[in-house]
Amino acid sequence: MPTESAFPTTQATWCETLLDARVAGATRARALEDMRVALMARYAGPLAVFVRGSSLSKLGEPAEIVNGFFASRLSDARFLEAWAASGMRLRRWLMNGILFYGQGLARDRARAAARGGAVEPRELDRREGDGTTAEADFDRAGDLSPMS
Repeated sequence: MPTESAFPTTQATWCETLLDARVAGATRARALEDMRVALMARYAGPLAVFVRGSSLSKLGEPAEIVNGFFASRLSDARFLEAWAASGMRLRRWLMNGILFYGQGLARDRARAAARGGAVEPRELDRREGDGTTAEADFDRAGDLSPMS
């Protein structure tokens, strides 16, 4: 018995029409925006299922990964234009794209860890210890002021 795919079908012809270079100016910009919104609405859930079932799940919450992917890739019209030129199914293009996006996240995190990583604000407070701070200097200057 075949299993049902989490990925919906796509009206590729509709997408390709919106990407058509003959649709120019504000009309094309509006069409691309409509396409982005429709793709995010249609594929956010299926891509989250994909992330949850893959090694990408180690990188964080599926919804956050999907939203980051959308923000990163769909903001660039060339991403969709490359899909139209590729001849691939949109679902495969998006799955490949989110895998590459995840590889980039993992690489960036590894680089940050090699540099010592990001420091939490609580850790910065602990590292300051009893040393002078700008805030303490400001308070002390106010106490020395002749106006006080």
